[in-house]
Amino acid sequence: MKLLLENWRKYLNEEWSEEYMDLLANHNLFVDYIKNELVDDENPEVIKYLKSYSSGSGFLDSMSVNMRHRRAVELMDQEYKWGFPHDVDPSMNCEEKIEYLDKLVRSFWDHPELYNTIEKPGGEPLREKTDGPSPYQQCRSDAAEEKELRDKTSQEMQKIPGRAWYKKMQSDK
Repeated sequence: MKLLLENWRKYLNEEWSEEYMDLLANHNLFVDYIKNELVDDENPEVIKYLKSYSSGSGFLDSMSVNMRHRRAVELMDQEYKWGFPHDVDPSMNCEEKIEYLDKLVRSFWDHPELYNTIEKPGGEPLREKTDGPSPYQQCRSDAAEEKELRDKTSQEMQKIPGRAWYKKMQSDK
């Protein structure tokens, strides 16, 4: 039996990729954020629901619980996930960070408890919270600024003489 357990540990250490182990650790950070740090004075019933949400509550039985779950999912996508204060990988660009954040949200809905992760010796130290806006809020505002700049540039391009004539000629083809 002892040999079986040793082989199993060895298999886990070899087979679990570093990326997967990082996902588990980041999942734990996200679950901790939702269960212990998230505050919303305007929607205390949703916060209470999220903090008590467990994998067994996936089977929604009453109409009020179902509506609360729908509201929690909506607020998670619109507000709560953006406040996650940990930058899981500073080398990622904004698009990758937002995709990874969505992966963490899906992971939370699938398994809203902490994983028991096996720490490898000499592992990566815990990433500290960032000051100011979260990295994801920063990415969101950067994307909004870029869109605003593109829209402004497009409006300026429309004012250039001859531009309307060129567009009309292109549409007549």
